[in-house]
Amino acid sequence: MLHNYERGYAVMNEDLTAYSFESPDINTCKRYCRKGDVVIEKIPYVCGKSFSITWRQHYRKPFYFKPKYREANIFYLHLRWNNEYSHKNGEIRHRG
Repeated sequence: MLHNYERGYAVMNEDLTAYSFESPDINTCKRYCRKGDVVIEKIPYVCGKSFSITWRQHYRKPFYFKPKYREANIFYLHLRWNNEYSHKNGEIRHRG
């Protein structure tokens, strides 16, 4: 299984409607590719944003903002945001 932001490969059926295996390594996908299947490239893209708000019992610092970790804190209120990723199909790299 590929991570959200990871580029890799997938073993899919000939008409590209279902996949049976994903891996960041093309040689592993070629090993699991059967007759009638193809190995295609999976390309990640940002498809949305996620935002969460939580209320905590304790706080260490009254105010902090960490854009590298995508979080902020205002007393007991904790904010976190992230990108949501999906994969689109790329070129066919191998036919089984």
